[in-house]
Amino acid sequence: MSREYQRRSKSATAFLYTGMNPEGIPPQLVDTLSPSSPTFKVDRIVDKKGVSKPSLVVDVTKLVTKERFTEAIRELSNMFLDALSKHKDRCDESNRRIRRIEAQVKRLSDSMTSLQKTVEELKHSLKEIQSERVRTSTGVANQMVTHPDVHDLKEGLLHLQDTLARTIEANETRFKDLQMASIDNTKAAKKLYLDVLSNADIGSNGAIASILEQVKKITQERTETAARELEAFRSEIASIKRKQIKITNSVDDLTTNTEHDVLKLLNDQEILRTEVKLLAKAVIKMQTGDIAAQEGLAKDFEGIRADVYRRVDELAIIIQEILSKLGR
Repeated sequence: MSREYQRRSKSATAFLYTGMNPEGIPPQLVDTLSPSSPTFKVDRIVDKKGVSKPSLVVDVTKLVTKERFTEAIRELSNMFLDALSKHKDRCDESNRRIRRIEAQVKRLSDSMTSLQKTVEELKHSLKEIQSERVRTSTGVANQMVTHPDVHDLKEGLLHLQDTLARTIEANETRFKDLQMASIDNTKAAKKLYLDVLSNADIGSNGAIASILEQVKKITQERTETAARELEAFRSEIASIKRKQIKITNSVDDLTTNTEHDVLKLLNDQEILRTEVKLLAKAVIKMQTGDIAAQEGLAKDFEGIRADVYRRVDELAIIIQEILSKLGR
């Protein structure tokens, strides 16, 4: 007796007594189980309840001698050994598929854990940004007021405004003094002219002309001095106005830049909030897929278990019929 036959006989014996193959896996008979022997035939019959069950049909004319009976038993053993071999192949394929599913589930679990960690970090960052936003929204005005550059610019602007006010006041006083001096000079010239006219009989016309020329010269000099002072006054006012405009523009630029930074911060926060929402949706989707995969895996296990139990029952029915027919 060959080793292969001994191995297959051992497998058949273990199956007949335990209902399990040597690897400990429940048998799974395929629907297309058909013997290669003319002695036995597996067929399905419908009972009174309308349930289809497998049945073993035996041609008893082949069992007339001991040798043929022994050969028939060998053929029957080969049938079960072929069924067990096919069942083992299917079990191996199912185990490989289960291992692949378990590997996919593990990868999904690792990915979900990584995503959850990322989401937690993003949530923490979002909380920090929200608190920073509250502090920023409530303290932007205070920051702008207390900013060193803004403070220096304000101090410089106030100083220049004070200087401008004092300069304008001093120039107005000087202008009034010049006006009063011009009036006094005019009065003095008129008085001198009247005195000269009243004393026209004393001296010569040349002396009168000389005095008038001196009065005219003095008046012209004072008028030119007043004009130069007024021009300097206008230049100084224009310079102060230019400085004031420059400082105002600097303050406007600083305010605009601060507002731009605040808007950029708010925009970044909105983008981060959107990314957190998208990641949360992705995590929920992955969790849903993980649950579906686990449910599918459980359903596959349940289907395999039910199929194994059903086929074991069918095999038990076939064996029972064999024993009953052999007993007859």
